[in-house]
Amino acid sequence: MSLAPGEQRRVAFTLDPRSLSTVDDRGVRRILPGPVELWIGGGQPGGLAPGEAGSLTVTTTAILPE
Repeated sequence: MSLAPGEQRRVAFTLDPRSLSTVDDRGVRRILPGPVELWIGGGQPGGLAPGEAGSLTVTTTAILPE
């Protein structure tokens, strides 16, 4: 979806647990508590493409199945 210059829309999406996980040095995939930075847009933060930043805080720890 594209927006015209100045156009605004509200979006909603779900991040599944795997999207918030990391893999440790033993190969265990887990979710760790702490801040998570989100970037939504056409490029990476600090790049030339516009986008929006946001953040959330993970408050629990979980080990995910393989």
